[in-house]
Amino acid sequence: MSKSKGPKWIAKIDYKVCLRINKKYYRKKDQGLLLKFFVNPLTYLSFLIRAVLILLRGFNFESKSLPLKKGITLKENFLELLARFFGLRFFVHPKYLPAYYHIALQDDQLNFKKYDSPKVSIIIPVHNQFSHTITCLKSLKINLTEEIPYEIIVVNDASSDQTKEILGKVKGLNLINNDTNLGFLHSCQRGITMASSPYICLLNNDTIILDNWLSELVKTIERDSSIGLVGSKLIYPFGLLQEAGGLVYNDASACNFGNYGDPNYFAYNFSRETDYCSGASILFRKEDFNLLGGFDERFAPAYYEDTDLCLSIKNVLNKKVVYQPLSSLVHFEGASSGKTAKKGNIKSYQDINKEKFFSKWKEVLKNHALPNDPSAYRRYLKSEKIVVIDWDLPLFDKDSGSYRMYQLLKIFKELDLQIVFITNKGVPQQPYYDLLVGNGIEVIVKYIGRRKFREDIISAAKDCTYVWASRPENNQKYSYIKDTNEKAKWFYDTVDLHYVRLQRDADLTGSAKKKELAEYYKALELNLAKLADTTICITDIEQTMLQKEGIKNTVVIPNIHEIISTVKDSYSFSERKDLLFIGSYAHEPNTDAVKWLCNEIMPIVWAHLPQIKIHLVGSNPTDQVLALQNQNIIVHGYVENLDEIFNSCRLFVAPLRYGAGMKGKIGQALSYGLPIVTTDIGAEGMSLENEKQILLANTSQTFANAIIKLYQSETLWYHLHNNAEDAIANFSPESAKKAIISILSNQK
Repeated sequence: MSKSKGPKWIAKIDYKVCLRINKKYYRKKDQGLLLKFFVNPLTYLSFLIRAVLILLRGFNFESKSLPLKKGITLKENFLELLARFFGLRFFVHPKYLPAYYHIALQDDQLNFKKYDSPKVSIIIPVHNQFSHTITCLKSLKINLTEEIPYEIIVVNDASSDQTKEILGKVKGLNLINNDTNLGFLHSCQRGITMASSPYICLLNNDTIILDNWLSELVKTIERDSSIGLVGSKLIYPFGLLQEAGGLVYNDASACNFGNYGDPNYFAYNFSRETDYCSGASILFRKEDFNLLGGFDERFAPAYYEDTDLCLSIKNVLNKKVVYQPLSSLVHFEGASSGKTAKKGNIKSYQDINKEKFFSKWKEVLKNHALPNDPSAYRRYLKSEKIVVIDWDLPLFDKDSGSYRMYQLLKIFKELDLQIVFITNKGVPQQPYYDLLVGNGIEVIVKYIGRRKFREDIISAAKDCTYVWASRPENNQKYSYIKDTNEKAKWFYDTVDLHYVRLQRDADLTGSAKKKELAEYYKALELNLAKLADTTICITDIEQTMLQKEGIKNTVVIPNIHEIISTVKDSYSFSERKDLLFIGSYAHEPNTDAVKWLCNEIMPIVWAHLPQIKIHLVGSNPTDQVLALQNQNIIVHGYVENLDEIFNSCRLFVAPLRYGAGMKGKIGQALSYGLPIVTTDIGAEGMSLENEKQILLANTSQTFANAIIKLYQSETLWYHLHNNAEDAIANFSPESAKKAIISILSNQK
């Protein structure tokens, strides 16, 4: 085993061992007490393995960033160290701990901004438990941003501790004091009545909210008017999952889906419709709440009122209840009401109200799953599932292939398909991961090894209708999906014909090795095309190439582009200057293109127009690209927002000497209305006419002449600019959607 693989292997084993230890340990009645070990001898074996792994990792406890507690005895700190050593704090982040907030913010620093027109009213009912309440408020102060105007309403339900005295001094906090103990339901009702915002967020006081908690709730409910309520991902303070949406079974029993599970597991980490979400953190419209007449008072003082609200939203208002994992918080379950029902305590109403709930909803519950049905969480998912495979998440702002994939996913979503995305790299790269899972796409990541990754893929794909596998390598690697699901229709998305690109590279360089590689890929790609139910080509040129090789089952789905709305705000011809090239430099044809541009074409241009600069934009600039930089050549690297540079440069240049498929950079420049000089290779497959939508040139001299001509001719510049929109009309999302509808229909 190599030195680099060794630590990774140990880390994965450590993760699995700690997950097993935590699942067993924290389910016990005396969870968290180190001296209460299990009777099961296998538990000791797990602790022993963990100890060995810690030694191999050089005493790296994983959670070493957690501060040791101050003001406690040496014995207690020693026990805390033991807890870390045996993996019992492995999943704990510093932000899960009350100490983090009390160190970061003193009590007298706690205050909130007053907004004239808040969008969300955060209602926090409290009865005693002041230490939890103050921690919750500090987490709100630290983690909320001004992105969403809010108001915080604390309903003090006749607490006998210091709640009324201290919270009354907190600036910007709306404190409502009940004279008598009204109970959870009536306290929430009173807070909602006092709220001035269109959205209501109910929040337990025994919680710690985390980054983006509120913004993700609001984004979810605002993107779809059919969503009536959205709830958060609840995490235990020891780091395991408490709830990923709630399930209600046909006997009125309920469960927290994912309880004590791995919070990183893909099944818990995509937004989806669910039966209910726990009232510890839910967001809904005040208007909808009033239409329902508020909470049903038969569930007072507490329990099942949130479940009843969710079923009312679903069955009375005909709206959806949605779980959003990107909104997460820590919940100290049972802090207010206890964890076991005893005669006379609040928890005892859980059983009482269950019977009332069943009586009210028994007809609706006939359509719910049987108790403990492991597939119950999937009952709201779409009946047709598509498994999409690509080499990475769609990094839509970094390369054209990813942008096309991102557009395809949006179309699949519009077609009401349930999407499972498999990234070969297996890494949840941000912000692309959150963008997918937040919009209901299951993303399978490789977080604890290849074996688990493969098992998750097989599990997710066993009942899919379609497999859309992008690029030849992925079609070959993940062909084992066919063994477990022979009925799934397989779409081989070439992205481009790799063998064509490699052959052109070989012809240009005279490399025998590249020619051999091209021949290998040709055999591979033709075989994959024959095996697929449908082969997706990116241009009609490549479709014709495959048809000549005897491949009949071909369809063209080109790059997808839209006219950029900021074009109307762009500079005029006279206000613009310089040249622009954009592309990922991890793609060799782009590196070759800019070297040819800077070393051979531009010296001719600079002899006539010495003031021109070249802007080289794109991710992963190589050493060869960086070495080109001088006073006239600016290497920007990755640029997040391209509007300014596209709207201020005068020309787009793409001197591509080899490649295959459709070039996304050409479509992107057309979408901005930026006139283009490119080669036949660059314009391939887009049916563009020379001197109508673009200028074509294939030698250093002719390319330089075209740049000089277009740079100086305002008439020609506007001619190309005005024709750009028509040039990409056939590459719109609407056109692609029609083609996809057609090919999916043909496979049924």
